Amino acid sequence: MFRNHEGGREASHHHGELYKDLVRRYWEAREYDVVADSKDDSITSDLIVRRAHEHGNQDLWIETKDTKLTRTDPDFLAEFARYMIEYQELSAEHRFDLHIVVRYLRAPEKWERIFKVVKQKDEAVKDFYHRVKDDAELDEAEKEKFNSYPYEEFDHFVTEVTTVHQMSPAKVQQATEELERSDRYEHDTFTEKREPINKREELRPNFAEINSPPENIYIGDVEVPNFFEGVTNLIDDTEAVRFRSNKVFSLLPPEDFPDYVESVVEIDTVSAESFDDWATDEENTDLASSLLTREICRQNVEKHDLDGCVAFKYRGDYYLMFEHGALEKEVEKVQGQQVSRVFSDASSKFVRHRTAQLNVRRLNDDYFLFVLIKDHFTENGDHMTLIRGDRKGSLHDNFAQHRYNNSQTYSRYNHWRKILSIHNRARDTSGQIIGFRRITEISIGKRPAGTREEIDTRDTDSVQQKLGDHGD
Repeated sequence: MFRNHEGGREASHHHGELYKDLVRRYWEAREYDVVADSKDDSITSDLIVRRAHEHGNQDLWIETKDTKLTRTDPDFLAEFARYMIEYQELSAEHRFDLHIVVRYLRAPEKWERIFKVVKQKDEAVKDFYHRVKDDAELDEAEKEKFNSYPYEEFDHFVTEVTTVHQMSPAKVQQATEELERSDRYEHDTFTEKREPINKREELRPNFAEINSPPENIYIGDVEVPNFFEGVTNLIDDTEAVRFRSNKVFSLLPPEDFPDYVESVVEIDTVSAESFDDWATDEENTDLASSLLTREICRQNVEKHDLDGCVAFKYRGDYYLMFEHGALEKEVEKVQGQQVSRVFSDASSKFVRHRTAQLNVRRLNDDYFLFVLIKDHFTENGDHMTLIRGDRKGSLHDNFAQHRYNNSQTYSRYNHWRKILSIHNRARDTSGQIIGFRRITEISIGKRPAGTREEIDTRDTDSVQQKLGDHGD
């Protein structure tokens, strides 16, 4: 044991409180409300914060350490064990996320092998588990409880619940001041009842009008005795063919029908009808939307085949994605912008893909293509190795969509807009080729305040107006 008797424990405690106050200000700059502070409340952590408008009653427990911390420190191991015990003792709806903010981490690369998912190593987590189990200075009751939890629960607490931050006091202060100057986490301009700004604002929609639909839809009878529902499962996600009420509906002409479709259709009954006229009938809206989505996928896969473009259906939605080449190449680009990147996690490499979720919807009498930007992950860059289930959820947590601001999201959408050939002018299309018109003329006459100066000006004017209401 070592103590600095020059400064003494009192001085150390004083500096620890100063560091904690810096950290508190940082979370407040991120629009979190402090609901408990160890100075005033009997709590295990230094701070408990909550961002109720976004996370409801989900609490963040903040542990601050104005020290040089090693992952083998017995006191730290005991604290970590107690946090896990408290976490396990709480009901599922009241469990917290733990954030440990440290001035300086000794051997940070070893911390990363435990807590940073993309660099995590199973053996490092297991070694940390055994250190907590063997070296943490716990009383007998605490040891008994900790030892009763299976290793899988410990791994979950490390991987899913705990975040470790290395932030010097100067870095905390710098980050806080940058947040206070920005409106990155500003929310009350949208949720609180305040006067809007009376100013026209252009909107950037993520959808485009299908202003050049296919000319024809091909409709024919199904040979009912030979028709099996299993045929529908054979239809590829990029084949614009559907069955309904013993009829086939297709944007492909009959000569292009896949063999398994042709085998159950009375080909001589198939005729071409105007797609525009057919799609106007509201009874055909869902079917038309599905066929258009499939055909848009097919045309883009065909157009960008050399770039490795693929389409797939996931949980009922259609996606376009670019496959990744050799994993030795870290980044793949299409039209000069990243579409996939190689990462590593505890067990192996994986590829993160920037995908586009496509959804055709009808508004009034027109059809529109909506494009949502999503992340998907594959084992080796091939869409057949798409990562699903718990591991996908874990990766999504590390690349959460809410980390992107509007400009980043719009940049990614703008990239896909170019890939999809969405223009703000009419395309020269004919036959079954689908063309889009970019929507640019949407605006509103009122908007929320966008900067701190506008917020202050608006609130001052509002107060003065209310005071004037009570004048003589």
